[in-house]
Amino acid sequence: MNDTRRPNLWEWGLLGISLVLFVTLTIGITTHAQWVINLDRLIIRAVRFPQTPWKNLIVSWYTTFFNPVPLIIFILAGTLILFIEHYYRAMFFFLFTPVLGTILNSVIKALVKRPRPSFDPLMHYGGYSFPSGHSSGAVLVLGCVMVLISSFMIKRQRCYVINIVIFIFILLVGYSRIYVGVHYPSDVLAGFCLGYIVVFVGQTVFGYHHSPRHHQL
Repeated sequence: MNDTRRPNLWEWGLLGISLVLFVTLTIGITTHAQWVINLDRLIIRAVRFPQTPWKNLIVSWYTTFFNPVPLIIFILAGTLILFIEHYYRAMFFFLFTPVLGTILNSVIKALVKRPRPSFDPLMHYGGYSFPSGHSSGAVLVLGCVMVLISSFMIKRQRCYVINIVIFIFILLVGYSRIYVGVHYPSDVLAGFCLGYIVVFVGQTVFGYHHSPRHHQL
């Protein structure tokens, strides 16, 4: 577990796409670009309607799992498990990455100062809207889980299946933030991009990039 990995072309490509998208969205939002407004409206209509009482209940329930307190509990529990199992590099990766991402998200929110949507929200959250903290938090935490699974799980097929399920969970977080009316789609996409950028940094610092060789946990 002491060997490290360098980013491959696929990871560099995802990093480049994430950086370009994040910068483009930030510029578009700060300049009130019409294409951002049109894109948000189009996706909001597709995601938020039709609404039903059961759908409202399920989506609202799901999105609360990625509130700050549940995520903090999950991070601390994961950190403790890795510490007990003596996986110290993994422990610091799992702790460092979400903390760095949360700090960056808060700083960017304070700089951009985008108000939250005002169209009939199902839930109410304070603070600014861009980028989505829940979306970036989902990528930061669950993305770290995906990285560690890819690094340690020896059976590739099982690894792929688990990571696909986790990836769907991440996408559903973004969907839920738009559906309950507390974020614009551009907030969610920017949150995903920011989360991946920080996970990439964490992977680079702690040497958890993909490799054909797997380790058994």
